[in-house]
Amino acid sequence: GRFTLDPSWYAFNTALYIAIAGIILIIVKIINHSLELTKARVMFLVWTLIVLVLNLYQIRFIYLFAVNIVILCAYLITELIGYRKTYIKVIGIILFIAILIPSIQMNNTMAQYPLMLSDDWFTSLAWLKDNTPNPINGSSNGNNSDIGSWDMPSKDHVPEYGIMSWWDYGNYILYLSERPVIANNFQLGAEDSAKFLASENESEANQIMNNRKAKYVIVDYRTGLSVIRSGNRLSIRGTWISVAFLIGKSLNYYLDNNGFPNQKYLNTTYARLYLFDGKGMENYKLIYKSPTRYPDMFNKPIEEIKIFQYTGN
Repeated sequence: GRFTLDPSWYAFNTALYIAIAGIILIIVKIINHSLELTKARVMFLVWTLIVLVLNLYQIRFIYLFAVNIVILCAYLITELIGYRKTYIKVIGIILFIAILIPSIQMNNTMAQYPLMLSDDWFTSLAWLKDNTPNPINGSSNGNNSDIGSWDMPSKDHVPEYGIMSWWDYGNYILYLSERPVIANNFQLGAEDSAKFLASENESEANQIMNNRKAKYVIVDYRTGLSVIRSGNRLSIRGTWISVAFLIGKSLNYYLDNNGFPNQKYLNTTYARLYLFDGKGMENYKLIYKSPTRYPDMFNKPIEEIKIFQYTGN
Protein backbone atom coordinates (compact mmCIF):
# COMPACT_ATOMS: atom_id res chain seq x y z
CA GLY A 1 0.00 0.00 0.00
CA ARG A 2 0.94 3.65 -0.16
CA PHE A 3 2.82 5.53 2.54
CA THR A 4 0.56 7.46 4.90
CA LEU A 5 0.66 8.90 8.40
CA ASP A 6 -3.09 8.40 8.86
CA PRO A 7 -2.82 5.60 11.50
CA SER A 8 -0.19 7.58 13.45
CA TRP A 9 -2.34 10.71 13.28
CA TYR A 10 -5.36 8.72 14.47
CA ALA A 11 -3.33 7.43 17.45
CA PHE A 12 -1.37 10.56 18.45
CA ASN A 13 -3.19 13.49 16.79
CA THR A 14 -1.35 16.84 17.13
CA ALA A 15 1.31 15.24 19.37
CA LEU A 16 2.70 13.47 16.28
CA TYR A 17 3.76 16.68 14.53
CA ILE A 18 4.91 18.35 17.73
CA ALA A 19 7.12 15.31 18.36
CA ILE A 20 8.53 15.58 14.83
CA ALA A 21 9.39 19.23 15.55
CA GLY A 22 10.99 18.10 18.81
CA ILE A 23 13.35 15.62 17.18
CA ILE A 24 14.24 18.16 14.49
CA LEU A 25 15.15 20.62 17.25
CA ILE A 26 17.37 18.02 18.94
CA ILE A 27 19.19 17.22 15.69
CA VAL A 28 19.68 20.91 14.83
CA LYS A 29 21.09 21.63 18.30
CA ILE A 30 23.48 18.71 18.05
CA ILE A 31 24.68 19.87 14.61
CA ASN A 32 25.14 23.42 15.94
CA HIS A 33 27.03 22.05 18.96
CA SER A 34 24.59 23.73 21.33
CA LEU A 35 23.60 20.30 22.60
CA GLU A 36 26.21 17.71 23.51
CA LEU A 37 25.91 14.33 21.79
CA THR A 38 26.03 12.18 24.91
CA LYS A 39 25.64 8.39 25.05
CA ALA A 40 22.17 8.83 26.50
CA ARG A 41 21.09 11.05 23.60
CA VAL A 42 22.56 8.63 21.05
CA MET A 43 20.62 5.81 22.71
CA PHE A 44 17.41 7.84 22.60
CA LEU A 45 17.83 8.73 18.92
CA VAL A 46 18.57 5.12 17.98
CA TRP A 47 15.65 3.91 20.10
CA THR A 48 13.35 6.43 18.40
CA LEU A 49 14.56 5.33 14.95
CA ILE A 50 13.93 1.66 15.76
CA VAL A 51 10.37 2.15 17.03
CA LEU A 52 9.67 4.49 14.10
CA VAL A 53 10.68 1.78 11.63
CA LEU A 54 8.57 -0.77 13.51
CA ASN A 55 5.66 1.67 13.46
CA LEU A 56 5.96 2.13 9.70
CA TYR A 57 6.35 -1.63 9.18
CA GLN A 58 3.26 -2.73 11.10
CA ILE A 59 0.40 -0.77 12.65
CA ARG A 60 0.36 -3.08 15.68
CA PHE A 61 3.68 -1.59 16.88
CA ILE A 62 2.29 1.93 17.01
CA TYR A 63 1.90 1.81 20.80
CA LEU A 64 5.68 1.40 21.18
CA PHE A 65 6.13 4.88 19.70
CA ALA A 66 3.97 6.49 22.39
CA VAL A 67 6.81 6.86 24.92
CA ASN A 68 9.05 8.57 22.36
CA ILE A 69 6.21 10.86 21.31
CA VAL A 70 5.70 11.96 24.93
CA ILE A 71 9.42 12.60 25.51
CA LEU A 72 9.85 14.59 22.29
CA CYS A 73 6.74 16.69 22.92
CA ALA A 74 7.83 17.39 26.50
CA TYR A 75 11.31 18.37 25.32
CA LEU A 76 10.07 20.82 22.69
CA ILE A 77 7.47 22.45 24.94
CA THR A 78 9.94 22.75 27.84
CA GLU A 79 12.50 24.38 25.55
CA LEU A 80 9.96 26.88 24.23
CA ILE A 81 8.60 27.81 27.66
CA GLY A 82 12.18 28.20 28.91
CA TYR A 83 12.96 30.98 26.41
CA ARG A 84 13.13 34.53 27.67
CA LYS A 85 10.98 36.00 24.93
CA THR A 86 7.32 36.06 25.91
CA TYR A 87 5.87 35.17 22.50
CA ILE A 88 7.97 31.99 22.36
CA LYS A 89 6.70 31.03 25.83
CA VAL A 90 3.16 31.59 24.55
CA ILE A 91 3.84 29.27 21.59
CA GLY A 92 4.97 26.59 24.04
CA ILE A 93 1.77 26.98 26.08
CA ILE A 94 -0.37 26.83 22.92
CA LEU A 95 1.36 23.61 21.83
CA PHE A 96 0.73 22.13 25.28
CA ILE A 97 -2.98 22.95 24.98
CA ALA A 98 -2.97 21.54 21.42
CA ILE A 99 -1.83 18.20 22.87
CA LEU A 100 -4.01 18.28 25.99
CA ILE A 101 -7.42 18.85 24.38
CA PRO A 102 -7.26 15.97 21.81
CA SER A 103 -5.86 13.69 24.52
CA ILE A 104 -8.83 14.43 26.80
CA GLN A 105 -11.23 13.79 23.92
CA MET A 106 -9.51 10.51 23.05
CA ASN A 107 -9.52 9.38 26.69
CA ASN A 108 -13.22 10.15 26.89
CA THR A 109 -13.86 8.07 23.75
CA MET A 110 -11.80 5.16 25.10
CA ALA A 111 -13.69 5.32 28.39
CA GLN A 112 -16.99 5.04 26.51
CA TYR A 113 -15.71 2.36 24.12
CA PRO A 114 -12.97 0.46 26.01
CA LEU A 115 -10.47 -1.59 24.00
CA MET A 116 -11.31 -4.94 25.56
CA LEU A 117 -13.36 -7.98 24.71
CA SER A 118 -17.03 -7.52 25.48
CA ASP A 119 -19.26 -10.18 27.01
CA ASP A 120 -20.70 -10.70 23.54
CA TRP A 121 -17.28 -11.69 22.24
CA PHE A 122 -16.83 -14.31 24.93
CA THR A 123 -20.33 -15.63 24.25
CA SER A 124 -19.83 -15.63 20.48
CA LEU A 125 -16.46 -17.37 20.62
CA ALA A 126 -17.87 -20.01 22.97
CA TRP A 127 -20.72 -20.56 20.48
CA LEU A 128 -18.21 -20.85 17.63
CA LYS A 129 -16.26 -23.49 19.54
CA ASP A 130 -19.37 -25.51 20.38
CA ASN A 131 -21.03 -25.31 16.97
CA THR A 132 -18.27 -25.79 14.41
CA PRO A 133 -16.48 -29.03 13.49
CA ASN A 134 -12.91 -29.87 14.35
CA PRO A 135 -10.95 -28.48 11.37
CA ILE A 136 -8.18 -31.06 11.62
CA ASN A 137 -9.69 -34.51 12.15
CA GLY A 138 -11.74 -34.57 8.94
CA SER A 139 -15.09 -33.67 10.49
CA SER A 140 -15.51 -30.42 8.54
CA ASN A 141 -17.12 -32.37 5.70
CA GLY A 142 -20.38 -32.52 7.65
CA ASN A 143 -19.67 -35.13 10.28
CA ASN A 144 -20.33 -33.22 13.49
CA SER A 145 -19.36 -35.98 15.93
CA ASP A 146 -16.32 -33.98 17.02
CA ILE A 147 -17.93 -30.55 17.20
CA GLY A 148 -16.25 -28.50 19.89
CA SER A 149 -13.12 -30.66 20.09
CA TRP A 150 -9.71 -29.39 19.07
CA ASP A 151 -6.43 -30.83 17.87
CA MET A 152 -3.54 -28.36 17.79
CA PRO A 153 -2.23 -27.96 14.21
CA SER A 154 1.05 -29.66 13.43
CA LYS A 155 3.03 -30.80 10.43
CA ASP A 156 0.89 -33.94 10.20
CA HIS A 157 -2.39 -32.21 11.14
CA VAL A 158 -3.10 -29.34 8.77
CA PRO A 159 -6.45 -27.53 9.36
CA GLU A 160 -9.06 -28.13 6.69
CA TYR A 161 -10.50 -24.65 7.11
CA GLY A 162 -9.94 -21.33 8.86
CA ILE A 163 -11.96 -18.46 10.29
CA MET A 164 -11.95 -15.15 8.43
CA SER A 165 -12.01 -12.05 10.65
CA TRP A 166 -10.22 -8.78 11.18
CA TRP A 167 -6.73 -9.51 12.53
CA ASP A 168 -7.42 -7.83 15.89
CA TYR A 169 -9.51 -10.85 16.89
CA GLY A 170 -7.27 -13.60 15.50
CA ASN A 171 -5.66 -14.74 18.74
CA TYR A 172 -8.96 -14.52 20.63
CA ILE A 173 -10.54 -16.91 18.13
CA LEU A 174 -7.51 -19.17 18.19
CA TYR A 175 -7.35 -19.53 21.96
CA LEU A 176 -10.96 -19.09 23.07
CA SER A 177 -12.75 -20.80 20.19
CA GLU A 178 -9.80 -23.11 19.50
CA ARG A 179 -10.18 -22.62 15.77
CA PRO A 180 -7.49 -21.68 13.22
CA VAL A 181 -7.64 -18.17 11.79
CA ILE A 182 -6.74 -16.51 8.51
CA ALA A 183 -5.30 -13.41 10.20
CA ASN A 184 -3.79 -13.22 13.68
CA ASN A 185 -2.48 -10.54 16.02
CA PHE A 186 1.00 -10.78 14.54
CA GLN A 187 -0.71 -9.45 11.37
CA LEU A 188 0.00 -12.64 9.45
CA GLY A 189 -2.81 -12.74 6.91
CA ALA A 190 -3.91 -9.19 7.77
CA GLU A 191 -3.71 -8.03 4.16
CA ASP A 192 -5.97 -10.85 2.93
CA SER A 193 -8.38 -10.07 5.76
CA ALA A 194 -8.48 -6.40 4.74
CA LYS A 195 -8.92 -7.27 1.05
CA PHE A 196 -11.80 -9.59 1.91
CA LEU A 197 -13.62 -7.06 4.08
CA ALA A 198 -13.10 -4.23 1.58
CA SER A 199 -13.86 -6.24 -1.58
CA GLU A 200 -16.71 -4.66 -3.51
CA ASN A 201 -17.96 -7.76 -5.30
CA GLU A 202 -18.74 -11.26 -4.08
CA SER A 203 -16.57 -13.09 -6.60
CA GLU A 204 -13.47 -11.30 -5.30
CA ALA A 205 -14.43 -12.14 -1.73
CA ASN A 206 -15.07 -15.77 -2.69
CA GLN A 207 -11.66 -16.06 -4.33
CA ILE A 208 -9.95 -14.93 -1.13
CA MET A 209 -12.03 -17.35 0.94
CA ASN A 210 -11.17 -20.21 -1.43
CA ASN A 211 -7.47 -19.38 -1.58
CA ARG A 212 -7.24 -19.28 2.22
CA LYS A 213 -9.59 -22.26 2.75
CA ALA A 214 -11.84 -20.18 5.01
CA LYS A 215 -15.22 -21.59 6.00
CA TYR A 216 -16.58 -19.05 8.49
CA VAL A 217 -16.59 -15.25 8.73
CA ILE A 218 -16.87 -13.16 11.87
CA VAL A 219 -17.70 -9.45 11.60
CA ASP A 220 -18.38 -6.99 14.38
CA TYR A 221 -19.51 -3.48 15.22
CA ARG A 222 -16.07 -1.99 15.82
CA THR A 223 -14.48 -3.03 12.54
CA GLY A 224 -16.66 -0.83 10.36
CA LEU A 225 -17.58 2.84 10.42
CA SER A 226 -20.02 3.99 13.07
CA VAL A 227 -21.80 7.33 13.22
CA ILE A 228 -21.65 8.43 16.86
CA ARG A 229 -24.32 10.92 17.95
CA SER A 230 -23.62 13.18 20.91
CA GLY A 231 -26.38 15.77 21.16
CA ASN A 232 -26.38 17.64 17.86
CA ARG A 233 -22.82 16.54 17.07
CA LEU A 234 -22.07 13.61 14.75
CA SER A 235 -18.68 11.91 14.44
CA ILE A 236 -17.21 8.84 12.71
CA ARG A 237 -15.60 6.02 14.69
CA GLY A 238 -14.29 2.57 13.84
CA THR A 239 -11.31 0.45 12.82
CA TRP A 240 -12.06 0.87 9.12
CA ILE A 241 -9.23 3.38 8.76
CA SER A 242 -6.81 0.48 9.32
CA VAL A 243 -8.66 -1.73 6.84
CA ALA A 244 -8.41 1.02 4.23
CA PHE A 245 -4.73 1.58 5.01
CA LEU A 246 -3.83 -2.07 4.41
CA ILE A 247 -5.38 -2.05 0.94
CA GLY A 248 -3.74 1.24 -0.01
CA LYS A 249 -6.78 3.50 0.25
CA SER A 250 -7.47 6.52 2.43
CA LEU A 251 -10.50 6.75 4.68
CA ASN A 252 -11.84 9.53 2.43
CA TYR A 253 -12.39 6.95 -0.32
CA TYR A 254 -15.26 5.61 1.77
CA LEU A 255 -16.73 8.97 2.81
CA ASP A 256 -19.03 11.37 0.97
CA ASN A 257 -18.63 15.14 0.78
CA ASN A 258 -20.22 15.47 4.22
CA GLY A 259 -17.76 13.06 5.80
CA PHE A 260 -20.18 10.15 6.17
CA PRO A 261 -20.00 6.60 4.74
CA ASN A 262 -20.74 6.56 1.02
CA GLN A 263 -22.00 3.96 -1.44
CA LYS A 264 -18.51 2.51 -1.94
CA TYR A 265 -18.46 1.66 1.74
CA LEU A 266 -21.94 0.11 1.55
CA ASN A 267 -20.72 -2.03 -1.37
CA THR A 268 -17.93 -3.63 0.66
CA THR A 269 -18.23 -7.23 1.78
CA TYR A 270 -18.04 -6.08 5.39
CA ALA A 271 -21.04 -3.74 5.02
CA ARG A 272 -23.06 -6.28 3.02
CA LEU A 273 -22.49 -8.90 5.69
CA TYR A 274 -22.69 -6.85 8.85
CA LEU A 275 -25.23 -4.16 7.96
CA PHE A 276 -27.45 -6.23 5.63
CA ASP A 277 -26.97 -9.80 6.95
CA GLY A 278 -25.50 -10.94 3.63
CA LYS A 279 -28.74 -10.36 1.73
CA GLY A 280 -28.15 -10.59 -2.00
CA MET A 281 -24.99 -12.67 -1.47
CA GLU A 282 -25.11 -16.28 -2.67
CA ASN A 283 -22.42 -17.94 -0.58
CA TYR A 284 -22.70 -16.46 2.92
CA LYS A 285 -25.24 -17.83 5.38
CA LEU A 286 -25.89 -15.97 8.63
CA ILE A 287 -25.69 -18.54 11.45
CA TYR A 288 -25.27 -16.47 14.61
CA LYS A 289 -26.00 -13.05 16.08
CA SER A 290 -24.80 -11.90 19.50
CA PRO A 291 -27.41 -10.56 21.97
CA THR A 292 -26.20 -6.97 22.54
CA ARG A 293 -27.30 -4.30 20.08
CA TYR A 294 -25.86 -0.92 19.14
CA PRO A 295 -27.22 1.81 16.85
CA ASP A 296 -25.79 1.32 13.36
CA MET A 297 -24.98 4.06 10.85
CA PHE A 298 -28.70 4.30 10.04
CA ASN A 299 -29.46 4.70 13.77
CA LYS A 300 -31.14 1.28 13.84
CA PRO A 301 -30.28 -1.38 16.46
CA ILE A 302 -27.79 -3.98 15.23
CA GLU A 303 -26.06 -6.91 16.92
CA GLU A 304 -22.45 -6.44 18.00
CA ILE A 305 -21.15 -9.64 16.38
CA LYS A 306 -22.34 -11.79 13.48
CA ILE A 307 -21.00 -15.12 12.25
CA PHE A 308 -21.49 -16.40 8.69
CA GLN A 309 -20.84 -19.77 7.11
CA TYR A 310 -19.22 -19.71 3.68
CA THR A 311 -21.01 -22.19 1.40
CA GLY A 312 -18.91 -21.72 -1.72
CA ASN A 313 -16.19 -24.03 -3.02
